[in-house]
Amino acid sequence: MTPSRGRCTPTPPPQFSGKAPDTTAYPYPWNSPDYDAAAANELTPEPVTTSDDQGDPSLCFEYLTPDGERRTLTYEELQELCNTPLENRGLIEQEKAAEKEREKREKYLRRRLQSLPGIIRRRFALKLAALDGENPESAVKWLFSTFERHILRRVEMVNVQYYPCDTLPALLLPMRDDFHLLPWADKKKLRRMAYTLSRLMKTEFESQFDYQYSQTEDLEFSILDAYGCIASKARTLNIAIPGWNKYSKEELDAEEALRAAGRLQAEKWWMGKLKRIHDRWREHLMIAAGYVSKQASPKCSEPCLKEWLAQQKANMAWLHKMDLEDRDTGERS
Repeated sequence: MTPSRGRCTPTPPPQFSGKAPDTTAYPYPWNSPDYDAAAANELTPEPVTTSDDQGDPSLCFEYLTPDGERRTLTYEELQELCNTPLENRGLIEQEKAAEKEREKREKYLRRRLQSLPGIIRRRFALKLAALDGENPESAVKWLFSTFERHILRRVEMVNVQYYPCDTLPALLLPMRDDFHLLPWADKKKLRRMAYTLSRLMKTEFESQFDYQYSQTEDLEFSILDAYGCIASKARTLNIAIPGWNKYSKEELDAEEALRAAGRLQAEKWWMGKLKRIHDRWREHLMIAAGYVSKQASPKCSEPCLKEWLAQQKANMAWLHKMDLEDRDTGERS
């Protein structure tokens, strides 16, 4: 017989015999995967309450008034009673809500106290710890009356003056937290921030200058445009920018813009700016917290005075090293 050529219908698979019955002998009935615990204990699932069942008498609540009258609250009335505003609730509900709000406010104030810079936090933390040991109620009263009303309010007013703008450009957005935590920064952190800012400004200036020069081939316009680009972004840090007033009045020429851009790209310039802001911010926080007063320190804070004395000592040591001595007469000048 000659074999057929081309496509043909495949042979159908054999019929599936089905799942074999489970003949495993389990030690206990509940070991079987088909064991129904609810049916074995004669339990049935609870029916779900729907909107049609809300009028059911079993969902109503009956109570006896002080006058001896028996009343019934339906499901809708109970739900409306639970969703009433605070001012329309009973005295017990109002007291519970007020106590909950008081505890929430107390926790917030304790977190805010712990988040203060260490230079001003220590005295208030010791005060709160002493009050907690004597009388916790007086500690809460001190938090609400003294700390929140007087200390925290003045600290927030100082911080607002030094915080950067709320909307930072994408170039400076990664440094937002660094500027908010500037009073906590040490010299190493300030140097790192100054280096990062100088690199960012240099890269942005070169990128903007190359783009404008490739489009216009105008050297002066490209310099002014690149300076305006980095200066406008640096102003969002709440820092005075060299040449910005003239640039805003359209009185800045290309040579002055180039000098101002050079300062914005210098790590030393940024280090000086950050150091001055850091020192002023800390000193103003010390004044707001009461560390500078007629009783404590009438002129400046103690850390500021120590830093000034150390700087004067370092300056005098440097001057002595630079003295010139006449070997014949021994005179120094």
